[in-house]
Amino acid sequence: MHDLTLKPLTGRTPMVIAGLTIFAILGFLGVGRLVNRFQEQQKALARHLYQRGLAEQQNSQLYLALQHFRAALGYDPENFQYQLSLARTLRDSGRVDEAEAYLIRLWERSPQNGAVNLALGRLAVRQTRIDKVIQYYHNAIYGVWDSNAEQSRVNAWFELVRVLLRLDFRPQAQAELIALSVSLPPKPEFLMQAADLFAQAQDYDHALAEYRRVLQIDHINANAAVGAG
Repeated sequence: MHDLTLKPLTGRTPMVIAGLTIFAILGFLGVGRLVNRFQEQQKALARHLYQRGLAEQQNSQLYLALQHFRAALGYDPENFQYQLSLARTLRDSGRVDEAEAYLIRLWERSPQNGAVNLALGRLAVRQTRIDKVIQYYHNAIYGVWDSNAEQSRVNAWFELVRVLLRLDFRPQAQAELIALSVSLPPKPEFLMQAADLFAQAQDYDHALAEYRRVLQIDHINANAAVGAG
């Protein structure tokens, strides 16, 4: 009688395991590629919606801009720039509380970010919270900027001075201008702005000094000559 007992396929077992392992690896790689492709498509769609939102924002179509910024965040919810643009548009739409909530979350993620602090400073202007205005503008002036850092800091400082003058905080504006003028790069366009603002703040001695600094660099600057005169 023949022995019908099944014998283990010891010689083929490693080959079968290796084949299954390779198949599993290929399957994981295939799934990973599909996931990456899906995520890339999601982000591409988010960028398209974000660009539409920017265009509508520039055309003062704030309601439509809000819709597209929200939609962009639906596809790329952790995107810092999308959240910042949404917060700015909420602020400009008068939705102050919602804008502040977004901006505070962004500030907690990146408290030294110059753009976020500037946005919070502008929001504080709308709320007429002068202590917060000065705090956030100073954070922006001394903060971190992704590009054009020098220009961005100087612009933020000039903007703070104009805000203080508009709100009739003249002594604070004069103090900011004096500190700013010491730090300004020797560029006529910066010095002219400082001189004009000193004149608006009725600090004529400092205004004259800044006009003269301009003329030392640019001897034929007509505006500086008129201001000094």
